[in-house]
Parts: sequence; C-alpha cells; structure tokens
Amino acid sequence: MSSGQRWTMTAALGASVIAVCYGFGRYAYGLFVPQFAVAFDLNATGVGVLGGVSTLGYTLGLLAAPRLVGPSARMAAIGAGGCAAIGLVTMSVSDLLGVFACGLLIAGASAGLVSPAVAELISHSVRPGARAQAQTWANTGTSFGLAASAFTPVLVFGWRETWLGFGLIALAITVVAHLALPRPARRRMSNQPARPLRRAGLTPLLVNSVLLGLTSAPYWNFSVERMAQAGLSGHFSAWFWLTIGIAGPLGGVAGGLCHRCGLTRVNLAIWTAWAISLALLALPSAGPVVSLISAALFGAAFMALTGICILWAALLFTESPARGVTLSFLGLGAGQTLGSPAAGALADHIGLPAVFAITAVFSLTAWHQLHRRVQVNDLGGRLHREHCQAGHLIRTGGRYTLDHMPDPQHFEAHAETYHRARPPYPGALWARLSDMGLLGEDVRVIEFGAGSGQATGPMLRAGASVTAVEPGPAFASLLRDRYPEVTVRCEKAESAPLLPASYDLAVAATAVHWLDLGTLLPRLHQTLAPGGHFAVWWTVFGDPSAAPTPFRKQVGAIIARRGSGPPRRGSDHDITKARVHRLTESGHFSVAHTEQFRWTIDLRTDQIRDLFTTFSDWNADEVDEAAQAVDDLGGRVVEHYVTPLIVLNRSGRDDVEVPVIPSQRWRSSGPL
Repeated sequence: MSSGQRWTMTAALGASVIAVCYGFGRYAYGLFVPQFAVAFDLNATGVGVLGGVSTLGYTLGLLAAPRLVGPSARMAAIGAGGCAAIGLVTMSVSDLLGVFACGLLIAGASAGLVSPAVAELISHSVRPGARAQAQTWANTGTSFGLAASAFTPVLVFGWRETWLGFGLIALAITVVAHLALPRPARRRMSNQPARPLRRAGLTPLLVNSVLLGLTSAPYWNFSVERMAQAGLSGHFSAWFWLTIGIAGPLGGVAGGLCHRCGLTRVNLAIWTAWAISLALLALPSAGPVVSLISAALFGAAFMALTGICILWAALLFTESPARGVTLSFLGLGAGQTLGSPAAGALADHIGLPAVFAITAVFSLTAWHQLHRRVQVNDLGGRLHREHCQAGHLIRTGGRYTLDHMPDPQHFEAHAETYHRARPPYPGALWARLSDMGLLGEDVRVIEFGAGSGQATGPMLRAGASVTAVEPGPAFASLLRDRYPEVTVRCEKAESAPLLPASYDLAVAATAVHWLDLGTLLPRLHQTLAPGGHFAVWWTVFGDPSAAPTPFRKQVGAIIARRGSGPPRRGSDHDITKARVHRLTESGHFSVAHTEQFRWTIDLRTDQIRDLFTTFSDWNADEVDEAAQAVDDLGGRVVEHYVTPLIVLNRSGRDDVEVPVIPSQRWRSSGPL
C-alpha cells in the first residue's frame, strides 16, 4: 500500500470510529429527547441529568485515555468503537432508567477515549508530510456522524430499533477498524522527565474550555425540544440537526485565521457568532429560517472553538500537545457535565427560551480574554516566524504549515541527546571569525539560543567572555555544568534584559530561525557597542552540492514517503540571501561578510540515530529507518554538510547585495 493510500485509509477509518462515538454515542441523545422523555416519564430536569450522565462518561473516557492510549493507540481506538457499540445496544434494550443511564455513560465514554486514541495513532503511523491532512479529515467524523443521524428520529422505526441500528453499525465499524487500522512500530520510550502540567497560560485555556462546555450543553440537549416547542415538525428537527453536521467542517477555517490575525482576536470573533446562534433560539418566534441559521452558526462555531482549543493547547504544551488537548477537553467535559442538568433545572422554572437567552449572554464573558494578562497573542508570531530546519525553507503558499513547524521544545525534551549528537562547527568557521577580529581576548559576546554550548566552548577558548541566553531549563543547566565561567540567562532572547553598549559581538548559531527578529534586532542594535557585529550561522545536514550518497538517497526516500512534504528548497545562496534580507530589512544591520563552509564527517549507526532524533520534523519510526539504513550500509556513513555564515555590521542599509565568498572545505575529526 502506498503512503498516500495509507494515510487516507487511516484517516477514513479514524473518521468512521469518531463518527459512531461522537455522532451516535455522544450527541444523538439530544435528537431523541422527546422520545426519551415519554418512554421514561422525564421532565426537563430529568432530561438534563441524563445529558450530564453522557458528559460524565465522556469525562471518564478522557481521564482513562492517557493510560489506555499509551500502550497501544490502535487498540484504544478499537476499544472506543467497542464501547460505543455496547453502550448503544444497552440503551436500545433497556426498560429500566438506571440501565439506560449505564448504557448512556458507556457510549459517552467512547467519545472521550476516541479522540486521543485516533490522534495518537495518526501521529505514529502517518508520515509527517501527510499528518495534518489525516488529522483534519479524521476529526470531521463528528460532523459526518451528526449528519448521518439527523433523519433517524422521523423514520418509521421506534427509538429502540434506531439505537439498536446505531449499535450494530458501531460494531461493524469496530470490526473493520480491527482488521484494517495500521499497526505502528513500538516507540522507543524517552527517559526525559515530563514537564509539569502547570504553566503560564493554562488557566485561561481551561476557563475557555469550561465556558464552551457550559454554553454548548443546552444546545446539544435541548435544541430539538426547543424546535418542538416552537411548533416545528419532527421532519424539520432532522433538517435542523443535519445543518449542524453539514456546517461543522466550515469551522476548520479557524486555524488559518489564527495564523493571520492571532488566536485571541479570532477566538473572540467566533465566541460572538456563538452567542448569536444561542440567542436566535431565545426569540419568541424561532421559525424555520431563524432556526436553520442558528444551527449553521452553532455547528461551524462549535467545530471552530474546539479547534482553537486544540491550537491553544498545542501552543502551551509544545513538548506533548496530547497532554494539553486532554486537559482542554476535560475542561469542556466538566462544563458540559454541569451545564446540562443546570439548563434542565432552569428550563423547568423559566422555560427554554429564557435558558438560551441567559446562555447567550453568559457566552459573552469570553470577552474577558481582551485583558492583557490572559491574551494569547504569540501564536501567530510563532507560526509566521521565519524557519529553516536542516536547510529547508518550509513554506506553503507563503505561510508555514502547522505540520511542518518544528517545535523548539523538541530540543529541550532531548537536551542530553542534542548535546551528545550534534557535531562541532567546522574549524574553518572559527578561523574566519578570528581573522576578522571578531573573537579574541576580552571580546564581550552575547549568544542567543546557546543550546548545550556547541558554539559557547570555542568562543571561550578563543578568550572571549560569554553571556549565554537560552530559554530551555534543561539546556541552561547543561551550560552551567559545562561552563561555570559563562553567565547563563534562562529566558527568551526577545525579553532578556540587555544593557546599552554592553557587547562587542552577538551570535546566533543554528538559532536565528527561532528568534522574533522584529522584536530582537532593535534591542540588539542598542546592546551592541559602536562597531559591534552580529554573527549568524547554521548547519545544513545534507550538502545539496555533494553527489548523493547511498545513505542520503535513503533519507530522501523517507522524506518522499511523507506524502506532502515541503516544496523544493532554493539554492544555498537563495536561502542565505533570504536570511540576509530578514536580518537587514529593518536598517539596524548591514552585511559585512558571507561565506559557506562545506565539510564531511564519519558517523556510526548510534550517532545517526541520536542526530536524527534531534531533528524536530522526524518521528521515531523515521529515525529508526534512517539508523537501519546505516546498518545496511555497514554501520558507518560519510555525511556531507554545509555551514553558511553571515556577519553583520551594527547599523547599515537594507539594499546591500549578498557577496557570496567561495566555499571553504573542512573535514571534522572531532568527537560528537
């Protein structure tokens, strides 16, 4: 099976399991509220309590997900489908309210388990180039499930027969998933300690998620009942539900809008549309047109707001987005667990129109996010920030895609491996900096993104005094242990305190692509003394000018199988020129010198494994495949790398041409 077929099949199967867990097991309850109320003699409070039971099951499924997904995401996804089938069939055959509630709890738990399971399975079985597409299509399963269940209440069968059919469909999909879902290779477990859950920005995310749960519960559980109160037929309720499902995928545009406009701004705009969708059902004459507009707004806004929760969580939990998503969805589930019975109790006293009016007004409390202390404004900055990983300019339509945005925290999670694996910079580079008078006794250097000190050590040996700015605590600890004489500041370059005219040389070694140059360059101009310089260099792991080696051909094949990798990069000169433009366009710096150093190094299988583990756009299976390729080639390969250097003068024009100096060649003989 080709990689393209593999990811589409995985996404389709994941979407199918999600459809039965969410569309049938989680949300179809609201479609059948009138029938359930008659069958079990329930008032609005009772209906709301049962809705809370479903959400409680969802929350329990989320809580169980980390333990169940860890050993095998595939079996967890299959188990979620099995839970949906068991819960739906139990509901269909129950005559006792307690048994019915147990079935509802089990069906709700399937939804809490399925999302982490499918997301984890895709991340381990689909190549990075196709992973974003696979995740997006798999997540549309909820909308497909809603659409598929829309007309079931008006079928000639009773609700019991319909729910038995739901259960049998869920069972069939579970069997197919068991036969066809991929079996990813067992992952190598990391020995890095997990970062703490508590961190800046988590509380606003959880408040946002709980608010979404509280305000969505009345709609999911009572909107169809509101249609009946408005005198609309059961057939119209089916069209109403179908509209929610069809409009859902429109919420997918939220991610692109967050890239362009910032998360807070987009989030609040969608919250406003959300409040409108709720307020429309509060109108005394909620006729067909108004109701369908409400359904479309609700469906699109719900998918958009849950998608924003995922983006927000991924921004906070860069080392493990699944942890953040689980916490966010737990907040969502907690809000729905409280919101459903509360809405039912209120409806018994003040009526459903008033409940929807109160919920709409309560939704507008999301505007508290305008307060500067809870804004999340750097998502767009991170996604727009110039990035080059291993010499690749990764752009799609002028913007970087989430799937190909390597994560800075990846390096922090592999700090020891990074220190062990990354090769030293070529000796010719240090000779050039010394020849230019940039390094020597008493030179004051500030280094941004120092990592574990690949550049720090040689600068110290040249006689310079070094201040290292490194945002990662693990890297900062390594630096302090290795170089006690270095002043280490564990903070971001953009916010580190910089005194005027304090340094002669600033350095960014394989770090400039992580820096917000719009913020940093004016501050750097001030902290450099008159006549100061800014030296920037990075390593391209795979010299494009060298003849492809058998190992590099294998690496190319691995990347090609990702399905939709980044577009072909330009020449080394084009990449250097693009970076020169970014570094000089503000007018704070001008080009003094550019050069490229081409070099080779012998690497063993274990060294290749460690090195490729530090590449943030490579997954564990790909790293294993690259290491196996070295084994197949005799256990050792010769790699050809290139290190471009840009030296900038403090102050200057932005219209300078890039003078490319002929390449220097160097062979590494130092240990890794």
